[in-house]
Amino acid sequence: MLNRRDTLKLFASMGIAGAAAPLLSACTGSGGSGSGSNAPVRLAFIYPQSGAMQPMGDEMRAGFELYLQQHNHLLGGRPAQVSYVNEGGSPSEGPAVVAGVLKGTGNTPPPDVIVGIGSSAVMAAVRDSIEKAQIPLIGANGSPANLLSPKYIWRVSYVDGDAGGVLANYFNQRQIDHVYVYDDGSVDGKTEADAFRSTFKRTQSSQSGSMNQALNEIQNGNARVVVAACNGAAASSFLKAYRNAGINLPLYGPGFLTEGFVVEDKSVASAARDVYTVLNYAPDLDNDANRQFASQYFGQHPNSEPSTYAMASYDALNVLDRAISLIKDDVNAHTINSALGGVGQFDSPRGQWQFNQSRTPQQTWYLRQFMKDGRVWQNNVIQRLDTPTLTA
Repeated sequence: MLNRRDTLKLFASMGIAGAAAPLLSACTGSGGSGSGSNAPVRLAFIYPQSGAMQPMGDEMRAGFELYLQQHNHLLGGRPAQVSYVNEGGSPSEGPAVVAGVLKGTGNTPPPDVIVGIGSSAVMAAVRDSIEKAQIPLIGANGSPANLLSPKYIWRVSYVDGDAGGVLANYFNQRQIDHVYVYDDGSVDGKTEADAFRSTFKRTQSSQSGSMNQALNEIQNGNARVVVAACNGAAASSFLKAYRNAGINLPLYGPGFLTEGFVVEDKSVASAARDVYTVLNYAPDLDNDANRQFASQYFGQHPNSEPSTYAMASYDALNVLDRAISLIKDDVNAHTINSALGGVGQFDSPRGQWQFNQSRTPQQTWYLRQFMKDGRVWQNNVIQRLDTPTLTA
């Protein structure tokens, strides 16, 4: 019997997903009624191409390029002229990179729009320069909650802390008690863990940064459930150490614990079995947009699952495509920014969502279980969860 991944790959090989692309294009606005000009849309895609965040950056680019391929490199019926820019190997490099893109160099003018940014710290640091330049930025990964009501920054992924808060609400509703909360000490890990800690209403204990101390306290304490907020290499290390310690308590976490590149290593995937996570996307979501996205992604990357990082970059172009199709006059930074406010609700691989007043997604979250589906390990949806009210 074919599993979910094999079925999607079969669809891709048969051209079924490709056949659906014109229908989605008509829905999202490719080939729409702009001014009729063939002038290209100048787009800078800034994402991590080096350093610790490169694996996530690779997934961002995979989703970004998949959308362009499906839509013949057209956005709103206009050619997309893309500059691929390295965000840098660390968050400290990102602000200078963005400043250079906003300024333009030599014969290269500033872009009409920027897409991407992998680091929340970079998003926070470039807020004022983006607003001053009045060039829209469509952020395609997590971002801080305190961006102070930007006018030119739109976020298509999530606000940091949302996943932790949604998980805590789920625990509250289920009256789960005696929870041990661990975070890896990173800014992102602490943000998610703090959101959980502040929202969870029952007995909890916690540790930040020291994995060995956390494992010892879990083994010798009275916790009934463990929540781990870890990212990247720290997530891989924790999952393996948790299993090697022989701990049998249920393990939950924000979705980054088992997302994308983290579980590509077979030993990590095995260690992550039956781990529950909360995120805004899973590759087995049953909707038309995801069948098209996931099937073609599997076809191009047979050893990887489409992740939230790939999906968000895909959706960044989905949003931009629709916005440009609404523009009746010249396409430029100002008309694009205005049009982004009018895209409304639309179909996405994650399900339907729309921007709220803070220019962040009003979206559904999902409880997922990492399990073996046929021959592969993947995050499968167990339950739809609440849609948080975002205040960023």
